[in-house]
Amino acid sequence: MKRDGRGKRFVFLAVVASVTGMLLPGLASATAPSDDSANRAVCSSPAVGPSTRGVPCPGDAVEIAIKGNPRVVGVLRKVRVEGSIPAPTPGAQVTIRAYTGKRKVEAAKVEADPTTGAYEWTFETRACCRYRVFAEWAGERSNPVYFKVAVPGRLGSGPRTKFFNKLLRNAGYHQAAVSRRLNWSSRLAMLAFRKVNGMSWNSAYSRKIFRLLLEGKGEFKPEHPGAGKHVEVDLSRQVMALVRKGKAVHTFHISSGADSTPTLTGKFRFYLRHAGYNGKRMYYSVFYDGNYATHGFDPVPNYNASHGCVRNPIPYSIFIYNWIDLGMEIFIYR
Repeated sequence: MKRDGRGKRFVFLAVVASVTGMLLPGLASATAPSDDSANRAVCSSPAVGPSTRGVPCPGDAVEIAIKGNPRVVGVLRKVRVEGSIPAPTPGAQVTIRAYTGKRKVEAAKVEADPTTGAYEWTFETRACCRYRVFAEWAGERSNPVYFKVAVPGRLGSGPRTKFFNKLLRNAGYHQAAVSRRLNWSSRLAMLAFRKVNGMSWNSAYSRKIFRLLLEGKGEFKPEHPGAGKHVEVDLSRQVMALVRKGKAVHTFHISSGADSTPTLTGKFRFYLRHAGYNGKRMYYSVFYDGNYATHGFDPVPNYNASHGCVRNPIPYSIFIYNWIDLGMEIFIYR
């Protein structure tokens, strides 16, 4: 009985010693390196071959920073991303992504220096407004870095104005050409943009217009996206959109029928063309219902003023005339 008791005490002490050794490995040996330090020697040592290098070690991190650590930058400014990865391999590719909100606006893969792990990448700010940038490598992601883009309150002549005009065109607001200045075509596009987006009906530049465009917003949304190539006229906003594949590819400021001679609503089909001017000063007309047409006219005021037709700006009348096919549908609604 006594031997059994001592045997049980021996087994109990052995188990305690074993568990203590697992929980406190430093007590087991004062000279043997821990598993963690041994692994670090393997994954960090420059002498280790490429089969085991390139695996981040415990405590290592993918680093990223913006050169100069700016808090605010302007539109179309170059931003340089710099950083490093731990234990790089030859040809190691670092993925860098930039977001504004949930929208990915920039992405690139760059090669890190095989000795130092350093990498860099430069991009231009073409979105708004708060950037979040991070890097990824070997399944590890850096902490993000942030900066904001300041939208200009005024535009002169130059690349930023050309970029603004290009964004207007890409959003579907028709322009004769993409200029480095705010010209008459820019102002007609801004007027249409303002009408579509519930802003005051004028042709002035606004920081809000630029911001919405930089955020990828502000396009005319067709009411009939599945109708193929067609025309839509929104009388409540006094705009006309040429729609293809569900997208408004050309949006115009227009003037529809006055209150005493209203434009009819409904779905119609274009059936007749008339090039040049007619006796009523209608320019390049495409008729869709009796004597009702969309046509160029001077003026196209900032309110509904016609005798029932859909007036469009004369500089764009030939383009609209050529874009419309006979038999094509036009939807007119409020």
